[in-house]
Amino acid sequence: MGLLTILKKVKEDEKEIRLLILGLDNAGKTSITKKFLGQPVETVEPTLGFSIQTLDYVVRNTSSSNSHGSREHTNGLDSDTTKTADTEAIAEGEQEQKDNNNNDNNEKDTTTATIDHGATQQCISTINAVPPAAFSNCHDDEQLYRLHLWDIGGQSSIRAYWRNYFEKTDGLIFVIDSSDKHRMELVQEELSTLLQQERLQGATLLVLANKQDLKNALTSDEIATELGLNSKIQYRNRHWAIYGCSAMSGQGLPEALEWLVQDITSRIFLF
Repeated sequence: MGLLTILKKVKEDEKEIRLLILGLDNAGKTSITKKFLGQPVETVEPTLGFSIQTLDYVVRNTSSSNSHGSREHTNGLDSDTTKTADTEAIAEGEQEQKDNNNNDNNEKDTTTATIDHGATQQCISTINAVPPAAFSNCHDDEQLYRLHLWDIGGQSSIRAYWRNYFEKTDGLIFVIDSSDKHRMELVQEELSTLLQQERLQGATLLVLANKQDLKNALTSDEIATELGLNSKIQYRNRHWAIYGCSAMSGQGLPEALEWLVQDITSRIFLF
């Protein structure tokens, strides 16, 4: 991400963050996106092109810190990093309208997401919705960020088009099916290829080891070893973390999203 992009973000009244959600087919990308938005995940259709959702996320600064059991690592940071903010996430009835001339053959799903306070609490207990009217009434100790979630299909025929969505990406969420041990080598290859892309050089990497609720799932530590997160040179100069999670229960997702937003905002926004 260049200096001009950073300066532009500093000047914006509404601080926007672009998150790219990638992974192999059947990894749970769309289910996780829906969970973030407080939508039901019992019936999810495969993403045949891409979809865009908008999530308004409030970070409240506090002197208290929250620790958790998920393993996380960031370049130049203590691996036992604790949180310095409680978070609330909201989705209002708005979506991003963007043209992409390179993807005439891809289907664009622009379904608008809305959630209320109760529905969000049921889906992810520590992520709560805030009424839209609260956007203009944020307290001095709160910051509002608008997250644009780009959920891209992971079928083999679609992966070749991933490169068309790299521009201006602030954070890369790479979702892995922790129970799909036979394709772990392919996962490693795809992620390695992504991280070599120049347009993703400045993006924070969040690896979500999904489906931890399944008995045969690899742990986040085992997946980190499989991917070489602690050993390969391409991860040494990148902010990254890996979290075990479950799209069905929401386990691990609030902490993962909190870490991602905190890492991105600490680098690209000036307060």
